[in-house]
Amino acid sequence: MIAAYHRAAPKIVAAIPSDHPEWNWIADRIDAAVSEIRRGNNEAALDMYAETVRDLHSRWRIGE
Repeated sequence: MIAAYHRAAPKIVAAIPSDHPEWNWIADRIDAAVSEIRRGNNEAALDMYAETVRDLHSRWRIGE
């Protein structure tokens, strides 16, 4: 999973313009995942992360 993150993250960052409102949505998703971790819901946080990455790949047409 970490290797997949290292492959995907640079592509996602490169695809989304720095001033695009999508970054607000991403920040909200990160905050929500961190909240789940703080509550001890690591599985929910992981699911949220995976869903976020899938959504970004789809919306920004990012290939693996």
